[in-house]
Amino acid sequence: EEQAPLVRKAFQMAAQGRSYTEIRKALGAMGEEKWSQARVKYMLTNVAYKGDYFTHATVCIVPGKQVRNNGHRDRFYITGHHEPIVAPELFDRVQEIVERGDLISYRRRSAWCKEQ
Repeated sequence: EEQAPLVRKAFQMAAQGRSYTEIRKALGAMGEEKWSQARVKYMLTNVAYKGDYFTHATVCIVPGKQVRNNGHRDRFYITGHHEPIVAPELFDRVQEIVERGDLISYRRRSAWCKEQ
């Protein structure tokens, strides 16, 4: 719950089309942690924040070693598993923005477009 204001702020900024850089700076100003673009993107795509749960993200295939579940076990998506931090509608809108790549800074987006 102590991280909820950071999560809400990130989703609000993403929904406004703010870049990862702007979101990272805003989150950094709210706390003492450093935020990478990968960490912000992970937060913005984590279904737990809309109250859902995806089981068995990691599994133990060798005793004492957790690995990412790449088909080792069945995974299940549970909707409404717990109280959401952000509204599912906001979460879904941010997913569309993230998938389109609209949170990349203008400078990086311009370079990316030239490569395509």
